[in-house]
Amino acid sequence: MKIKFLGTGAAIATSRRDNTSLLAEYNGRKILFDCPGSVVSKLAGLNTDFRNIDAVFISHFHPDHVYGLPSLIHSLKPGGTYPEIFVPEKLYQKTSDLLKIFNPDKTAEITPISAGGTIAKLNMKFFKTNHTPDSLGIKVETKEKILIYTADTGPVKDGTSIFSGADALIHDCYALSKFKKEIPELDKTHSSALKVGEIAAAAEVKKLFCVHFSGEVNFSDDSLIKEIRRNYSGKVIIPRDLSSYSI
Repeated sequence: MKIKFLGTGAAIATSRRDNTSLLAEYNGRKILFDCPGSVVSKLAGLNTDFRNIDAVFISHFHPDHVYGLPSLIHSLKPGGTYPEIFVPEKLYQKTSDLLKIFNPDKTAEITPISAGGTIAKLNMKFFKTNHTPDSLGIKVETKEKILIYTADTGPVKDGTSIFSGADALIHDCYALSKFKKEIPELDKTHSSALKVGEIAAAAEVKKLFCVHFSGEVNFSDDSLIKEIRRNYSGKVIIPRDLSSYSI
């Protein structure tokens, strides 16, 4: 199983980090998790042909997770093969309307999903996250590996059980805990590095990948790791945009 990070930042991108998105490759499949801008270019930078994407998972309808979807579909030839798009069920109509604005003659299949639901053919299961009323995370479980992507979230209800023993947990890590005054949503609808360390330790995950870093306050990668290390002793990875990992 491979993970390719197209972007690792939050809604306000920086010169180092664009909006969070990643590609998971497993069992001969390529699944895109969230779809902000310039996906085609970023995939090319990762030596991946955008025409080979099998499916797209949209965690929620904030612009930094969905605004690149019309561009991705627009880039595909009419009558060609489109990736199947999985969206939280209450966002089905919004997603359909968004695609029709820019691509009225192209029909990508949109499949509504809900917490507790599964897509057996892709080894995917979905869980509720603590970000918006409709936001979902995704768990991919093959015979060999367990991969979890929370997208934006504060602490997830039953997270210890859901994340337990994961080979890779890709978790929102918005900022250091000291920024709670500046960022009141920290550890509510986004997660601090301190809280992420607690979560990873409780679930005994093998590798922790941190993403969705705030572009509004300043902190170093080392300071994030130091705060996480107060609770978690496993492997911590602060990925860069256009980086790839095997798990």
